[in-house]
Amino acid sequence: MRKKRIVVLLVAVVLLLGQAAAAHQSVDPESTLIPFHMQVLENGLRVIVKEIPSYPIAVANVWVGVGAKDDPDGLSGMAHFFEHLMFQGTPSRPLGQIWQETALLGGDINAATSLDFTFYYIVVPSEHIRQAMEIQADALRNSLFDQAQIDRERQVIQEEISMVRESLQTYLLHSSLQELFAGTSYGKPIPGTLEDLARVNRTEILDFYARYYVPNNMVLVVAGNVVAEEIFALARELYGDLEPRPLPPPEYIEVPILERVVHKEEERPVRSRATSCWPILFPACTPGRPRPWSWLPSFWPRGARPASTGSLWKGNGWSTASPDGMKVFPKWASLSSRLNWSRDSGTGFWRSSGLSCSDSRLSP
Repeated sequence: MRKKRIVVLLVAVVLLLGQAAAAHQSVDPESTLIPFHMQVLENGLRVIVKEIPSYPIAVANVWVGVGAKDDPDGLSGMAHFFEHLMFQGTPSRPLGQIWQETALLGGDINAATSLDFTFYYIVVPSEHIRQAMEIQADALRNSLFDQAQIDRERQVIQEEISMVRESLQTYLLHSSLQELFAGTSYGKPIPGTLEDLARVNRTEILDFYARYYVPNNMVLVVAGNVVAEEIFALARELYGDLEPRPLPPPEYIEVPILERVVHKEEERPVRSRATSCWPILFPACTPGRPRPWSWLPSFWPRGARPASTGSLWKGNGWSTASPDGMKVFPKWASLSSRLNWSRDSGTGFWRSSGLSCSDSRLSP
């Protein structure tokens, strides 16, 4: 009887120690034990929150139920074009300020477009989630869609289309989808075509925005070290007054059946490629301190043109710069840049494909 009591006592001790150790472990964000909290606002906006107290960061991600399949006839690439314009300035935040504010919070902001949806996310230290959601809501609700900026982004996307064609793997994937879904909305190329891209202007952008960017077609997802009730209250504050609208009926697409083997042959000229990267360490940005961009152009060779264009920086001081994918760390930041830069003589903007290490084709 005494041995049995000792064994039971040891088992209880082991279980208690195991529970104590588990309590100190980081929470697995994929665990089904972490509940989701969800509310639907009166205007139809769905808000989903996942509390992860052990994480020092938080992400706010707005998903919009519109993608390349919803591009109007003759305007392929509209959903993707629209995504490019979303962070390019509001009445209270001029061009570059959205990126700059996010960077100064120690965060990252980006977006992407697929066939079925578009999403816009911002990741910040969890204590800054309110500021991050305010920045995100300002962009989603008040973007200017300036015609001059539309024309500049058109050039950016034209280069992206060229890059898709030059990447054999991406080109094969896009060609396969267009073959499988020929004659349907899923056969449209996500970045569009050069011919359709030329027809996109401010009127088309505003019509697209009014039709699809409505609260009953959006989902706000927030995850990290946050409190669900606080996020719900903030969502009502930022989006609660948006008016819902009827959505276009979805198109039913049958599952494709490939009844034949498709052969595709294409001859291309061989192009020389060059990779030029400069890994650089420099003190991270602090509030009120300009970024140290002024010395960077000394690395770029004269006459070099980027194979693709991306973010824009104006002037000589570079104080408004906010590069895509820029990470700000507590003491030091790291970036790798390509050498290909050019300056637009008409606008005074420097153009690059982003501060990243990647292949770039130098113009002959």
